[in-house]
Parts: sequence; C-alpha cells; structure tokens
Amino acid sequence: MTTFLGVEACDLTAPLPAADAILFGASDATPYLAGQTSHAPRAPDVIRRALRHYESDLTRWDFDQDAELLDPSKMRVLDGGNVPTDPMTPESNRDAIRAATQAVLRSAPFRSSWAVMIPSPFLSSRRSRTARD
Repeated sequence: MTTFLGVEACDLTAPLPAADAILFGASDATPYLAGQTSHAPRAPDVIRRALRHYESDLTRWDFDQDAELLDPSKMRVLDGGNVPTDPMTPESNRDAIRAATQAVLRSAPFRSSWAVMIPSPFLSSRRSRTARD
C-alpha cells in the first residue's frame, strides 16, 4: 500500500500503536443518489500518490504551516488506509467510518480524515467521544 507521505501503515481493525496522528480515507458514506458511488471514489489514494514526491525530504520547510512538513523524529504519523465502503450500504459505511474514528480517538491526540465530503460519521464519533471525556 502506498501511504500518505510514506509514513508507516497501520491496521484500523487491530489495536493501534501510539501515534501523534493517524489518518484514514473513506470514499462513500451516504450517497447523493442511492447506490451511486461518490464523485471522488479514489480520492484518498489519489492524494497519497500525488504527494509521493514530498517523501524524499519530510523535514523541508512548509510555508503554509510555518514549520517543517513532517519530521519523523518529532512526530509519529500513521496511515490507516481506506475504510471499506459501498454506495449500496450507506448505514454500514457510516458505522465503519465511526468505528475507524473511534479507534483513532483511543490512540492518537490528533485526528484527520480525508472524507471531507462525508464528515457526519467522523464528526459524530468525535462528539460522542467528547461527551464521554
């Protein structure tokens, strides 16, 4: 699997190691049209591949964040891959995204999802975690 910026991969269905950030992708949650995949079903993998050229020097200065891009000696980032989704099973998709988010919340202080077009399951998992804390 090609990972985000070449970081270590992890399995979201197994106990997760300690990390500063764990990322994952999801292509579908609730489709706009029943049974039709999202407008960007390959987006998580495309983002990973598009950024591969930055892997050669993760300590380069990133002017957008006014800091090093990602210094592995200062931060452990893991890539959990893609949450399996199917446009025919929206409720199962949302459950899978919630489960992945909850696993990450138990393991890493910073959370990120590339599922920007499907934030509800991700955000609802964060809210339920906040309510318990």
